[in-house]
Amino acid sequence: MSRNFFATTVAAFIMGALVLGYRFAAPPLGTSTTVLTATAAQAASPGGEEAALGTRTLGDVLSPQQTGVSRPEQGLTLFRQRIRPLLESTCLRCHDSSKRTGGLDLSRHATVLAGGDSGEAVVPGKPRESLLYQLVTAGEMPREANPLSPPEIAAIGQWIELGAPYEGEPVAFRGEPMAAANGSSTDAAAEKGGMCPCVQMMMGRGMKGRNANPWDQD
Repeated sequence: MSRNFFATTVAAFIMGALVLGYRFAAPPLGTSTTVLTATAAQAASPGGEEAALGTRTLGDVLSPQQTGVSRPEQGLTLFRQRIRPLLESTCLRCHDSSKRTGGLDLSRHATVLAGGDSGEAVVPGKPRESLLYQLVTAGEMPREANPLSPPEIAAIGQWIELGAPYEGEPVAFRGEPMAAANGSSTDAAAEKGGMCPCVQMMMGRGMKGRNANPWDQD
């Protein structure tokens, strides 16, 4: 009798300890148990910043505690390695400081925030409210070049989420002009009253307001 009582008591004690341990170790209800493991050492290694910052999907921006890198530095890393090359090879063909097609200049941080004839192109910290992100996600920009890849689109979203920082301004176009199937981007702009097709679409979407944005319903 005493042995059974002792065994039952020990078993109850062990079960209670396990339950208590789980309650302290388990994540809060409703949180994800998936943890991204980018480290400061990874970010500091050659190519590590891109591996740590440039391949995730929108909403996966890591905290400084997880990466050992501040949010401003994360944003600048993305700009250096992913965003600046896109601007130099594609976007600035129509939207540099000299052409300013549709009033939009993407060569400087201040002019990006000022937007163009359609209003704001980038809302720092809010990629889904940013017309630039909406259009590249929909495949409507760049109109006169190959569509951006999913990693490039994700990088733009992450960069905007991190404040859309710039450095080394002004950024200049360095790619070769690409002829479209129906003529060059300059010809297309001339046919549309001085605005390239992407800006025409930006104006059409921008005038409807952000609440009509189909990508802001997650």
